[in-house]
Amino acid sequence: MQIEWKYVVETFNTNFIKSKDKRIVLYGIGKHTKAILDELGDQYNFVGLMDAEKAGEKLWGYPVFRVNELKENYVDLIVIIARPSVHQIIYRRIAEYVENNNIPAFSITGEKIYVEEDFQELNDQYYLFQKQSLLDEIDKYDVISFDIFDTLIMRKILYPKDLFLLLDYEFKDRNLGFVFSDVRQETEQELMRLMYPKLSEIYDSIRVNYALDRGVCQELMQMEIQKEHQLIIPRDDIIEAFHYAINNNKKVYIISDMYLPITEMEALLKENGILGYEKLFISCEYRKTKQEGLFKELLLLEDSKKILHIGDDEKADILAAESLGISTFKIMKAYEMINHSSYYKIMDGSDKLYHRCYLGLMISRLFNSPFALYGTKGKYQINTLNTLSNLIAPTILNYLLWVIQRVQEQKASDILFVARDGYLPIKIYQMICQKQKLNDLPKGKYIYTSGRAASIPAMRDIQDLLPMIEEFKGSVQELFTNIFCHDGYEINPDVSIAENVNVNADIIIKEAQQERMDYQSYLDNQNICFDREVILFDFFSKGTGQDNLERILDKKLYGVYLHKSISGISRRNEIDYFSLYKANNHYEKNYNVFKVYSLLEYIISSPEPCLMKITKENKIFFPEDRTIEGKQFMVKIQEDIFKFCAEFIDFFSGSIPEKNDGEFTDSILGLIEKSAIESGLLPDLSTYEWFNGAYKIVGKI
Repeated sequence: MQIEWKYVVETFNTNFIKSKDKRIVLYGIGKHTKAILDELGDQYNFVGLMDAEKAGEKLWGYPVFRVNELKENYVDLIVIIARPSVHQIIYRRIAEYVENNNIPAFSITGEKIYVEEDFQELNDQYYLFQKQSLLDEIDKYDVISFDIFDTLIMRKILYPKDLFLLLDYEFKDRNLGFVFSDVRQETEQELMRLMYPKLSEIYDSIRVNYALDRGVCQELMQMEIQKEHQLIIPRDDIIEAFHYAINNNKKVYIISDMYLPITEMEALLKENGILGYEKLFISCEYRKTKQEGLFKELLLLEDSKKILHIGDDEKADILAAESLGISTFKIMKAYEMINHSSYYKIMDGSDKLYHRCYLGLMISRLFNSPFALYGTKGKYQINTLNTLSNLIAPTILNYLLWVIQRVQEQKASDILFVARDGYLPIKIYQMICQKQKLNDLPKGKYIYTSGRAASIPAMRDIQDLLPMIEEFKGSVQELFTNIFCHDGYEINPDVSIAENVNVNADIIIKEAQQERMDYQSYLDNQNICFDREVILFDFFSKGTGQDNLERILDKKLYGVYLHKSISGISRRNEIDYFSLYKANNHYEKNYNVFKVYSLLEYIISSPEPCLMKITKENKIFFPEDRTIEGKQFMVKIQEDIFKFCAEFIDFFSGSIPEKNDGEFTDSILGLIEKSAIESGLLPDLSTYEWFNGAYKIVGKI
């Protein structure tokens, strides 16, 4: 496994070896740019660098060009030395100039970089409608009729057939002798050729055709009805319009094409606060659909010129009503709205039930209001943390489900969720195990640790500290105060950090030995079960935490990571681990999790400060470095994410595949950058990385 800088250098050389004589500018002034210059500087014609902040300066003997200096310096091409996740941000800064002057820009893989087109804003008339538009229309009529499904209420699934597919899972142990979802849909379609059937008639036909016991058939039907009730959610803005009509003395009717009997429909409506209507017209009771004349039943009671019908289906609600002289107001189904929004490409992944369940739950929240796209020209607007949580939760939940599969595969006897990234995940893990009755799995343990709290006890000699010292960005005083945590050091600010460390090596080693004993005592008290494999849960890592704990425990662990990248320390590349996202580093593949990983880490973290060290008596924490507003944001969005995960497990466990990857949920996460984010939605989310001696800024999304 290559170290990241070597991967960058070799990839660059492979793809640009034919351009050695070209006048090349490298965009970026990080360690990977320096590695390219150090390793290949005498083989290529590098004429300069680029960086937004350092423009006009000189670095490593090379000028840092301003963008308008490229042509006069006869630059042939630019290579952007950065992760793919920021290519567009960088390129947009220079795009107009370099394109006008025919100076191409490339990634290290040799791929030419262009400005990616944003979602093309649309001028659909539907974007002009808001809730008030509907209320104003209601004011014009004496009689208002409402459709039910996808109008007053909706299901938390993408397509109606998904309800039957979910029931397949619930019926899997019944040995029915047939695939329930196929037979249920086929039977309904066959009966509809004769008349619009009732649910009881559908099940009677199944009973006769497949020789089922009457009691079994009755039980299956009741389970379908129960599933309907579970998956129903009101469309709040239309419910409000319904009550507005009643409160303004309109006569209100409800009319629907549906196989559920009127008693069940009345119960569904009542559960969702829909009361006070004049009459309920259900197609199975009248043996005809709206297109076949159900609206005529309404016209026996009311004059068509006084009626406004509100519904979602172009044929059944709009054309059928208008053909009889009834005025209409069309609203969109939630899944119709997603196809008319900047999120439309996500529907490409809707071929699997598991994916559709994420989409169904997500859009039942994002597009619950049929007016969610008002004034947007199709670009979805994120203006609440709850809305944002719906795009983040699928990635976190999918990762935890994947982790559970790894725990089962390894027959693990314990799983350790390390601080602070394990704070929210262990809650979700335990919730899943409890709801799915996974009693054979370990309950999981939350282990206090941090970069500093584990690295010092894990060290064996001063050489173990050198990689950390090279990365430390603070002062000598900060290093000894925050990392070595002792007063008896001789510190000389006029010499290097490495020299100061060597002078104080004996004291540092002695303190580390004491911390190791204290940390081992703490870990012993956690009663970690080493009967079989012990899984260590982490989020994004190079394996530092796993390596440190293995050295302290003197036992092997099996790591699970959302993404494990390669480390400059070879032994950390030899640990046992699984990684959901397989890229060795952030240069290899442009996953969306790489674009927002610092935000994800902030969100799942503990409200406690970063651990400094563990002593015999207690845990010592660093001062809290996050803002009050940042922690409030974290607590609120954690609550919303947990609710999403719990609801998914409650209703959609049957959709979870035996093997799942992270591709689709990563696509959902990518919807964030296809949204319009309300200014000020995110507070200051900066954190201080004590072990690095520098602030980490969580970038705006």
